[in-house]
Amino acid sequence: MIVRYRSHNVGENINALIGLLERDGPSRWLLRKLQRYSVTLYRHDLERLVAVGDVRPVAGLTGLYVQASDLLYDPDLGINVDGAPGDPGLLVS
Repeated sequence: MIVRYRSHNVGENINALIGLLERDGPSRWLLRKLQRYSVTLYRHDLERLVAVGDVRPVAGLTGLYVQASDLLYDPDLGINVDGAPGDPGLLVS
C-alpha cells in the first residue's frame, strides 16, 4: 500500500506521483520513487481498510492500493490499522 507521507526533506509530491501512476501506469522509475512510500499490511487489515474507505485500489493495477484517509498514517507512529490517533470514530461507543 502507498501512504501519502509528506516529508519536509523530500521535494517530491506524493499526490502527483500517484496521479502519474494512475494516468500512465507503472514504470520502473516511478515504482522506484513510490517504493519509499510503501508499507505492507496483513490481508485482513487491508480488506477491512478498503471496506471502510480508508484505502482504495490504484486504478487499473491489481494488488496495489493507496491511502484514501488522511487519518490512517502518522509520520511519527506509522500506519494505524485500528484507527488513527484523534479519530472521532473511536469515541463513539
